[in-house]
Amino acid sequence: MYTYEEVYEKLRDFSNPTQLKVNAKQGVGENQFGCKMGDLRGLAKEIGLNNDLAFKLWKSENFDAMLFACMIADAKALSMDEILTMTRETTNVKILDEFTFNIVCDSPYVDEIQKILKSENSDLLGRVYWNVILIKVLSKKNYDYFNELLDIIEKNLKGMTNYTQAAANRVLCEIGIKYGDYTDRCIAIGESLGRLKEEKVPKGCTSSYAPEWIAAGIRLREGRKKKK
Repeated sequence: MYTYEEVYEKLRDFSNPTQLKVNAKQGVGENQFGCKMGDLRGLAKEIGLNNDLAFKLWKSENFDAMLFACMIADAKALSMDEILTMTRETTNVKILDEFTFNIVCDSPYVDEIQKILKSENSDLLGRVYWNVILIKVLSKKNYDYFNELLDIIEKNLKGMTNYTQAAANRVLCEIGIKYGDYTDRCIAIGESLGRLKEEKVPKGCTSSYAPEWIAAGIRLREGRKKKK
């Protein structure tokens, strides 16, 4: 079993100059190694779940160590208070997303956590709330609330703050891509709201404008079906 010191040095060895530059452009501070996600995920698979190690790495406040902690923490062994505390401690959106998808959404307390976060006045915590909804949408567990959900998005999306808005917009787009019965409505909502921000879309990337995102997602899905 790896010690904290051994894992920390392994993360240091993963340092990649290109990733360091990318992270810096995304607002990551100097306390980072610049590890590629593939290297982190490979090591996480080797180590497995280890909450003791995860907590030590989390407390280091190193960007890559905290990101890695999200990959090896056992969500089912964490209390709701522990998860809420760690969620509120997170100030970097990339770590927050990893924590949400790996820990919050895999917790037996996910529904309770979602209700608590709904009332929090925070852009980052609002993103967690909508990312939980995203996972539920992608899991195809319940279609009954889609019309109500789309009503909320249509009414509130324009007024949401940056990170929250991006997550809610993704929910809108994923519903439009994956559920044909709702595609036309999702596109119509996107058209009525217009572009949420001015953006230059790099080659090979997808616009955040819902009608374009939905169309690109459907094309990708149909292309995959043809290859099978």
